[in-house]
Amino acid sequence: MKNLLYKELKLVLHPSVYFLFACVMILLIPGYYPYILAFSYVLICFINTFLTARANNDLKFTAMLPVSRKDIVLGKHMLAWFIEIVELLIAIPFAIISSYLISPNGNPLGLDANITLFAVVILGYAVFNIIFLPGFFKTGYKSGMPLLFAFSGYFLVYGIAETLIAVVPSIRLNFDSSSPDTILYRLIFLLVSIAIYIIFNIISLKKSVLNFNKVSL
Repeated sequence: MKNLLYKELKLVLHPSVYFLFACVMILLIPGYYPYILAFSYVLICFINTFLTARANNDLKFTAMLPVSRKDIVLGKHMLAWFIEIVELLIAIPFAIISSYLISPNGNPLGLDANITLFAVVILGYAVFNIIFLPGFFKTGYKSGMPLLFAFSGYFLVYGIAETLIAVVPSIRLNFDSSSPDTILYRLIFLLVSIAIYIIFNIISLKKSVLNFNKVSL
C-alpha cells in the first residue's frame, strides 16, 4: 500500500494541489464566503490529476507493473483519501483562529468554522468519492461526467446541511455554534460523518474494482 501511494504522489498527483491546499486560508476572511468553499477548491485537483493521468496513459503503465487491477483501483482511492485528509488537517488551525480570534460571533454567510462544518465536509467528501471513483473506473479514462455528478453530490450535502440549520432552530442552536454546552451533539455528528466516510469509501472501492474488471485496456 505504501508503494502504491508513493507512486500516485510522485507520478500522478498534479502540482496544483499544493496551491489548492492553501485555499483553506479563506477561513480567515470574515464573512467573505460560505466556509464550505474553503474545502472545495482542493477538489479541483481531481480534474487536473485525472486528466493528466489520462494524457500520460497512467492506467496502462500501471497495468504493466506487477500489480493487480484491485491494486490499481486502491492506489487511486488512497490518493483521494490523502488529498482530502490532508486538506482537513491543514484546515484545523485556520478554523480555530477564525472561530476564536477573527470571527467569534460566527459566519454570517453560512456555517461557522466549527466541528459541524468539518462533519459536513467529511460527508461531502464521502459522497464525492462514492460517485466519482466508481464512475471513473467504468471506463478508466472518462472523468468529466463522473466529476460533474460528484461535485453536484458534494454541494447537495452542503445545501441540505445549510437549509436544515437555517430553518430548524433546534438544529442551529445545537450544531452551528461553539458553545461548550452543545459540543456533545457536534462530536457525535463528527463521529457519524467519519463512520459514513469509511463505509462509503469501502463501497466505492468495491464498486470501482467491479467496474474496472470489465474495462479493456
